[in-house]
Amino acid sequence: MENALQAVILSVLLLSIIFLVVIILIFTIKLLVYLLPHKTPLASSTPSPARPATQRAATGSEEAEHLAAITGALANHLGRNPDELQISKIKVI
Repeated sequence: MENALQAVILSVLLLSIIFLVVIILIFTIKLLVYLLPHKTPLASSTPSPARPATQRAATGSEEAEHLAAITGALANHLGRNPDELQISKIKVI
């Protein structure tokens, strides 16, 4: 009976130490976040300028090349034959 009581006391003591260490780590992390806040890079914090409204219109051969490149890339990504795909409209975002 005495051994069982010692085992319970030892278990409670060890669990207390573990929780104390975890609590110390939590407060250490909170202190570091307060003292050293995360700063975002300037490039991502400033909004990107809007695209100009006037863009150069693609000629027929350029448009065909763009369509072929997009079809090839999409077919490669999907693992299909490019002849199986039909792209009907391309919208510039």
